[in-house]
Amino acid sequence: MGSMSTKAKVIAIIVAVVVIMVGTIIGYRKIGGIFNPKKAEPEITTTIVSRQLQTMQDLTTAKENDYGFEEFSEGNIAHVNKKKFTMFYSYEIRAGVDLAKAEIKVHDDTRTISITLPKATLQSVSVDPDSLRFFDSESSLFNGNEVTDTAEALKHAKKSASGKASKSELLQEADKQAKQIVEKAYSPIAKADGYKVQVQLANK
Repeated sequence: MGSMSTKAKVIAIIVAVVVIMVGTIIGYRKIGGIFNPKKAEPEITTTIVSRQLQTMQDLTTAKENDYGFEEFSEGNIAHVNKKKFTMFYSYEIRAGVDLAKAEIKVHDDTRTISITLPKATLQSVSVDPDSLRFFDSESSLFNGNEVTDTAEALKHAKKSASGKASKSELLQEADKQAKQIVEKAYSPIAKADGYKVQVQLANK
């Protein structure tokens, strides 16, 4: 596997998800109010918070766009007439948390909602087939159609990209942003009922 040249890394927060989360939570509460008339004292239960989080499922909080090089020798990827060549590719990796696995505890005595989020994981790794470029040992570009097993080449690129991401700061950034997003989405709503929200990440 060849070393990567200067990276063009982009870590982007999916900000729009905050709006979606708030809208979903408010909608859920309004529907609940139709079938359950308001009590004198507002009440938030673990079940209510859990259902609200589960409706969002996987929350993408960070993504990384990058590129890499893969070196192939004879026997790795079939090629018509070259024993050794290098493949260039670009990829996108998304990371986030599964909100359905969040642990929620509602403490009525302290009016506190404690939400423990699972650690972020890689949600998807995609390699752009149109970005594939092949070079021979003399660094000259040649026709990618001469590679007889493009699917296998893509498989190698995807595996390599996954390995790079697991060693990068992407997962840490996804953890950080997930915590901030859930806090921003729940704090105003919980405050309206006299609660405060505490969001933390699981140790594992």
